[in-house]
Amino acid sequence: MLINVIVLTEEIEEQKKRARQKKLPYIYNRKWRDMPDSEAPKDIKPVIRFKSKIEGSTVLKDLVQGDVEIDNNTIEDFIILRNDGTPTYNLSATVDDHQMNMTHIIRGDDHKINTFKQMQIYLAMNWDLPKFAHIPLIHTIEGKKLSKRDNASTLDDYSKIGIMPDALRNYLLRLGWSFEDKEIFTLDESIRTL
Repeated sequence: MLINVIVLTEEIEEQKKRARQKKLPYIYNRKWRDMPDSEAPKDIKPVIRFKSKIEGSTVLKDLVQGDVEIDNNTIEDFIILRNDGTPTYNLSATVDDHQMNMTHIIRGDDHKINTFKQMQIYLAMNWDLPKFAHIPLIHTIEGKKLSKRDNASTLDDYSKIGIMPDALRNYLLRLGWSFEDKEIFTLDESIRTL
């Protein structure tokens, strides 16, 4: 269920400040969740939030990690449209994946909470859920998440230090996955397996 939610910026900033002081993550307090539109301030451009489930739990049947369960009350009423009318990542990704008839979505572990949010959008729209797989992230030597912005190596860099293209492809294919306990895949097997 979608809901129009108006929150004053100063109010949100104060809530975030209190959460930081308590060393807790900020979670929107759902203040406007069930308020009638007539009580909304007239001089504020609202954001649109998705009215998340509060009761029970949701199970993600992850193709890599198995069943992952989360209490629904841990998912805030998340913003799907900014106050300028532009969609946020979770709405855009869900609609885009649905319109492209995606059957499988593979992403990093760091997007697992987004998957739970997107599952709620799929269900609210009566769309078929795709299959989801979450794989471990690749980290730098310092232990940070590897990013395109971190001077990540190119294929040529790997070749110069003696890592063959087939070995790199095989490593990436096996990352977080143990298909039939097979260790080495040819290019044709890699294509057929996926």
